[in-house]
Amino acid sequence: MKKSTVSRRKFLASTIAGAAAAAALPATAKAQEPPAKTGKYQDYLIYTDPKETLEDATEEDIEGPFYRAGAPFRAILFEKGAKGEVLVVSGKVVARNGRSLAGVMLDIWQCNADGRYDNDDPQHPPRKDQFIMRGRIKTNEKGEYEFTTIKPVAYRIGAGDKDFRPAHIHLKAGAEGYQALTTQIYFKGDKFNATDPWYKKSREIDPKADEKKVLRATFKVVLARA
Repeated sequence: MKKSTVSRRKFLASTIAGAAAAAALPATAKAQEPPAKTGKYQDYLIYTDPKETLEDATEEDIEGPFYRAGAPFRAILFEKGAKGEVLVVSGKVVARNGRSLAGVMLDIWQCNADGRYDNDDPQHPPRKDQFIMRGRIKTNEKGEYEFTTIKPVAYRIGAGDKDFRPAHIHLKAGAEGYQALTTQIYFKGDKFNATDPWYKKSREIDPKADEKKVLRATFKVVLARA
């Protein structure tokens, strides 16, 4: 009987000591534990740091009728002497947990300062090797990108007074392991934003002129896991 009592005491003592040791663990050690389940967003947590938060993925938009595959790799989309205001758009491409994504392909196209695409006239199509206001770039090791273009303008799509598309830039983004994105970037203050069925304020930029009168704006692209 006495033997049993001693064993019980030893067991209780060791249990209490273990609990105390666990409670004394530093915060850094506890932070390494796997994050709690997050329902339908669980698959987006590609890293196990519970401090990482989830961002909304960039919203999709229509591709439109003027996309052309095979644009050249270049960061300047216009030719020398092109009409219009020079615009530099830069930013980062990240996953939904905020981590930067390197090597993401961005395919960019838009109209020129007269509201025309290089392939919008079937009677006078561009040469197969001629790409105007189009280009492809990749994000660097920090997920950063930058391209220089001409600020696009609104253009007519019908006979009515409000049948215009607001100024916008088309963008496709693709990376292994992530959902392909096709979207459009809009401009703050465009008077046709309010009547455009595809415009979203969340995809709006507000360019500001620098000391050289070059317009500059930033836009973050957030990709969802495939």
